[in-house]
Amino acid sequence: MQEKNRMKITIFGNTYIIRSNRDEEKVHEIVKYAENTLERTKKDNPRINRQELLTLCVMNLCDDYFKMKEQMENNEMNKEQLVKVEEENRQLKAQLKNRKDGKGFSGNTRSRRK
Repeated sequence: MQEKNRMKITIFGNTYIIRSNRDEEKVHEIVKYAENTLERTKKDNPRINRQELLTLCVMNLCDDYFKMKEQMENNEMNKEQLVKVEEENRQLKAQLKNRKDGKGFSGNTRSRRK
């Protein structure tokens, strides 16, 4: 099991000592994201109290999470569809090659128009 690093962080004017198995650089990136979210929410809602600010931030972060989750699920579905289309494309190319080579093809090669 990875040892947890102990570090000091400051979020919105409050200092905390935390433990994390993430490296310090990544923790500071997360802290910066939290700070930016708090600042942006406070700027958009200057009259709210601290509790309301934190509640709105949590809601915004949860919304971001669910949007990203939905996007990842859509990307996964698109990836599965792409794999199916690529397989169909390979099969059609093989059929076309066989027809050009004269294999697996019988009858008149020209279409008839009336």
